[in-house]
Amino acid sequence: MSKPHIVIISPALAKANNGNWQTARRWARFLCEHFRVMLTPETDASLTHAAPDAIIALHARRSAAAIAAFAAAHPSRPVILVLTGTDLYRDIHTDDSAKQSLRLATRLVVLQQAGMQELEPLLQRKTTVIYQSAPSLKSVPRNIDARHFDVTMIGHLRDEKDPATFMRAAKLLASPHVRLIHIGTALDPLLGAEAEATQREHARYRWLRNVPHARTRQLLKRSQLMVITSRMEGGANVIIVAVTSG
Repeated sequence: MSKPHIVIISPALAKANNGNWQTARRWARFLCEHFRVMLTPETDASLTHAAPDAIIALHARRSAAAIAAFAAAHPSRPVILVLTGTDLYRDIHTDDSAKQSLRLATRLVVLQQAGMQELEPLLQRKTTVIYQSAPSLKSVPRNIDARHFDVTMIGHLRDEKDPATFMRAAKLLASPHVRLIHIGTALDPLLGAEAEATQREHARYRWLRNVPHARTRQLLKRSQLMVITSRMEGGANVIIVAVTSG
C-alpha cells in the first residue's frame, strides 16, 4: 500500500534559508516515515489537479490562494494551517485573505500557547499547539576570560525583525571584548546599506550576511548571548535553537 501524500506549502524554500523554510524542512523530515511528503511554494497551482491527501500550509496570508484553490477543488480533504508570527500579530486581524484561510482550514496550528489568545473562541476549538524543536548540540565551555564576548542576532534584514536596533546597540558599545555578530540576508536594501555602514564605522559589529544553517548553529553555539529584536514574534524558532545549542 502506498503512503498517503502530503504537500507542505511554504512561502519560503531552501534558497530563502529562513525560519519558515527551517520549519517546513523539519516537519517534512518528521512526517516522511509515514507519508509521502513534498515541499512546494505557495504559488504552486498544481494542487488542484494531482491533489495530495492533505496539505499543510505555512502562513495564512501568503498561502491564501493555494489554500482557497485546494479547498474549493477538494472540500473533503484536510487543510492544516500553521500560523506564523506575522499571521498572529498582524495579518489575521487586518487581511481578508488571511481571515479566509482561517475559515477554510480544517485544523490550525500555533507554535506557542500564547498564540491561542490571538484567535476567536470558535477558532481556538480547531487549534493545536505544537512547540518548536531543534536537535541539541554539545555546548562549549564558557570561559569568562575569553578574548571575545560574542552576541549573535540571526534574522534576515527586514522591518519586522527590526535589525536597526541591533545596529544602534553596536554604536553604544564601550567594552572592547564584545562583538555583535549579525547573520542574515538584506531583504530591505536600505537596511543592508545601514548594516554595511555600521560595520565600516564600528569594528565590533560584524554582518556576515547569509550563512548556511549548520554554520549558523556553530556560530550561535559559540556565542555568549543571542538577541532577538523582532517587532512581531513571541516564540521564534531561533529561541529554541539557542536553547538547544547551550
